[in-house]
Amino acid sequence: MTPKPLILVVDDEPAILKMLKDSLEDEGFRVETVSQGNSVLDAIGRFVPDAVLLDIFMPNFDGLTMLKQIKQEYPQQAVIMVSGFGTIQIAIQALQQGAMDFIEKPFNLSDVLEKLAFTKASTSLTDADTGIRRSYLVGESRLFNELLSQAQILASLNLPVIIYGPSGCGKQSLARYIHDVGAQQDLPFVAVDAQRLVHIEEHTLRQPATLFVRRIDLADESNQRRALQILTGYPDIRIIASSLPSLFSRMRQGLCDATLFCKLNVTPLEISALNKRRYDIPLLANHFLQEANQTHSKAVSLTADAVRLLRNHDWHGDVAQLKDFIRLLVAQAPGNKHVPVTFDALFLKKILPEEASSFFEEQSYTRFASIDDATQEFQREYISHLLQKYRYDMHQLAEFLNISVDTLNDTMHKLHITLH
Repeated sequence: MTPKPLILVVDDEPAILKMLKDSLEDEGFRVETVSQGNSVLDAIGRFVPDAVLLDIFMPNFDGLTMLKQIKQEYPQQAVIMVSGFGTIQIAIQALQQGAMDFIEKPFNLSDVLEKLAFTKASTSLTDADTGIRRSYLVGESRLFNELLSQAQILASLNLPVIIYGPSGCGKQSLARYIHDVGAQQDLPFVAVDAQRLVHIEEHTLRQPATLFVRRIDLADESNQRRALQILTGYPDIRIIASSLPSLFSRMRQGLCDATLFCKLNVTPLEISALNKRRYDIPLLANHFLQEANQTHSKAVSLTADAVRLLRNHDWHGDVAQLKDFIRLLVAQAPGNKHVPVTFDALFLKKILPEEASSFFEEQSYTRFASIDDATQEFQREYISHLLQKYRYDMHQLAEFLNISVDTLNDTMHKLHITLH
């Protein structure tokens, strides 16, 4: 069964919150409400809504400013602005800042439903196979949904597939998904390391199946020849292979057979690194948390700020590292399923894996003669980083830092920062 889309409604009027909650739930949505503007970011991090209905004018709250903050933290979040004082200028400004649509008060329910129709379209992406997908593939980001759309198309074709992506990103899970929703779903799914292809027994290849070949980029000449034999001589075997580096680059270096590359690379898929689709991290964390709680008979939960901390952390080991972290967190947590335990961001900061650069940064602390030297060095590195991020646009950077361009120029001069 397809999960109901979740809508977050932000408004300071209780009557409007109740009306929208009741009406949308009657139409098949899940609804969470927020009446305080300063709680919006935490609510998005906690609930991961499919869409946000955000009132522009609330007491001590500027909806357009909040829209900008949402887009900074959650670039893929769908936001629909709401206002009882709608003007064309406001609507245009909201759209320019990343809002996907604009609704005027008083509400016309049919108009609201029309604006939210896209959420049901996106959540029904896998239709009857949603249960299959949810068992090992979790995500709702644009990059993730685009990947699944491509995978669904390839699943219906009896062609080889090559899946690229960083270590730990879930290449075998995606291969399994392609198998489970395709025409061969009732056939065996066999996984083998590329270095072991020559050891596959003949009787295994005589039976129709999906053969997932891990790290085809590591196959030597004999295993590459065996892969070609299977591709050309066993029509009932569908090969789905995975690789970290580009097979094209391996071929250019003479490390991959050109024919093998051409046969596999007809239908390439690439899984984006988790750090590029951070919108999926809260969903994955919650999924792994539920699994670990069930495995260890625990009742561990995370606060909204803890989820945001996980979302902002750099997971160099990708999904696998996040999963291992959650599993270890739950396994070592006190209590049991009858004694709930909640961890906040302060606690997670103490146990999150340190960045690879931490050791070198620690060694560099000794070079500072005073706290002023250390502060200036941080400011210099921070502003230099932001300059690159904003492509040396002084006006944008000054706006981000909430200072004037003149003040920014003076600060850069004092820190000996020059534009490249």
